[in-house]
Amino acid sequence: MGFTNSVTSALGLKSGVRAEEDVSSGGVRKTSNMAYRADARSGHFLDVFWPQDPSSSVPVLFYFNSGSFHKSNRSRAAGLCNIIAQRNFVVINCEFPDLGRGVGADAQLGDVMHLMKWVATNSGRYKTDLERVYVAGSSYGALMAFWMALLCNSKRLPAALGMGEAPFRVKGLGLFNGMTDTESGDRIMRSICKSISKAESSNKDLGEAMRPWSNHDLRDLPPVYQITGDSDSALPDVHRMNLLLEENAVVHDTLEFDNGIRTLNGFMEDYAAGSECARSISKMFGFFADNQ
Repeated sequence: MGFTNSVTSALGLKSGVRAEEDVSSGGVRKTSNMAYRADARSGHFLDVFWPQDPSSSVPVLFYFNSGSFHKSNRSRAAGLCNIIAQRNFVVINCEFPDLGRGVGADAQLGDVMHLMKWVATNSGRYKTDLERVYVAGSSYGALMAFWMALLCNSKRLPAALGMGEAPFRVKGLGLFNGMTDTESGDRIMRSICKSISKAESSNKDLGEAMRPWSNHDLRDLPPVYQITGDSDSALPDVHRMNLLLEENAVVHDTLEFDNGIRTLNGFMEDYAAGSECARSISKMFGFFADNQ
């Protein structure tokens, strides 16, 4: 869905980058290119989607796009974020500097902490209810969403990171075609694992806490909802994650589409206006509501 009535402002930005504030035809406002770190470095930006005239505080969902870790692209997820915002949510569409060039997965975790603090500081502007925080991610962004839930709800990962406690807790975690198996041989996941190992060489507990299967503090995770399909390349990760969640007594459910439904990694972003996406979102939020 396109946005109309565009205006610009210099909200929190440096280096001549300007934020664009729009009003959509669906009653959703969008502020784009907001710097959530003072350095305004490439990758330290976010877009905010929120109801045009919220009558009271509304829940917030942090979204990590399918390009997280490599070639992050907020614009690809704009349609999905807009659709979720129409359900009376503030949606934070965020990105991080890509792995490599001196940026490691541990540094990206630090960025997540800065991101959360930015949202907490600006909660009044967007009328966000920090008692109702959700997080979701597609493909590799699902791993980043998983980490954020641990940063907010458990003690081990934030303690190992050494940046203090998160400003809120997460009420629900959505994993869309989630690539979360840090023990797989996928090319991108191998680079993520290499970065985790590098962090582990100087901070063993941090490396172990970042790997789902060596983090023994998972019982504090919020309810988890996974979305996949029987022809999805992420299906093995989804099934293994389900076993891990069961072992740790985490409330969870999975929506698995039949063969023939578009279930490529990132389909929620690419086909945000499709019936599969609408059905997935409705079921996910219904599951969260039933398990609070």
